[in-house]
Amino acid sequence: MKNKEDDQILATARAAIDVLLTASRENRLNRMADADFAENWKQIFVAGPQLHPDDFDPEEAEIAHDSQAHALFTDIANPYFVESGWPVAFKPIAVEAKRRYDAEQLTDEQYYPTPWVEIMETR
Repeated sequence: MKNKEDDQILATARAAIDVLLTASRENRLNRMADADFAENWKQIFVAGPQLHPDDFDPEEAEIAHDSQAHALFTDIANPYFVESGWPVAFKPIAVEAKRRYDAEQLTDEQYYPTPWVEIMETR
C-alpha cells in the first residue's frame, strides 16, 4: 500500500525530471546552474533506483518498451535501452551529467546520488 509521503516523493521526482526533460528539449541543459542540475539529476534515481550512472552507455542502441512501467513515469520510461535500462529520453541528460562530472562540475556524491538512502534516514 502506498502512502501519501511516498506519493509526494514521486511527485517531486517527476517535477524535477520534467525540468530536465524540458531543458533537454530546449537545448539548454548546459546552461543550467550546476547545483540546480545536480538536484534534479538526483531525482532521476528516486524515480528509477535501479539506474546507475556507470550503466549508461551513449552508444547503446537496442531499445524496448515495458507496459509495466510506473504510471507516473510511463511516458518517460518508454522506450528504454535494453542493456542499461536507461530511458531513451534521459540520454541527453546522462550525457550532460557525465560531461559535468568529467569537468569536475559535479562531485562524486552529486554524480552518484543515493536519494533513497537519504530519504529513509529522515523517516
